[in-house]
Amino acid sequence: MPEYDDSLAAKVFGGFVLAPIFTYGSGRPFNLLLGFDANNDGRSQSDRPGSIGRNTGKGEDLYTFDMRLSRRFAFSDRRYIELIAEGFNLFNRTNLQGINNVVGGLSLAQRAELGTLEARGNRQVAPTAPLGFTSAAPARQFQFGARFSF
Repeated sequence: MPEYDDSLAAKVFGGFVLAPIFTYGSGRPFNLLLGFDANNDGRSQSDRPGSIGRNTGKGEDLYTFDMRLSRRFAFSDRRYIELIAEGFNLFNRTNLQGINNVVGGLSLAQRAELGTLEARGNRQVAPTAPLGFTSAAPARQFQFGARFSF
């Protein structure tokens, strides 16, 4: 049978639960669109340039590190309060997500190049420009809570 540690250090520093979560996601595919109704079918948001297939664009990879720290304080066998601290995207990495996939403003030569390469988002251009990033995942966030069980 394990020996019970009744020291002050065990009471103060014992009972913590640390739960790290690392998430990686490869870039999500997206369609390249002309932004106008090229084939007169009444839908301007479904026409792709030339012979470019679906999902030929690829977004950026996503990396995030989250952490949870909690500790329970028991009042009896079935009653306790649990204090919780959670942090999301702790390294505060900018995870770009949305991409302006309307490439109708590109020249014919630039659109032809997209058909031979994998189109990727471009951090150097404005969000309104073709292949510019339009949104990002949330920055670093913290939340704190308490849970009473009885």
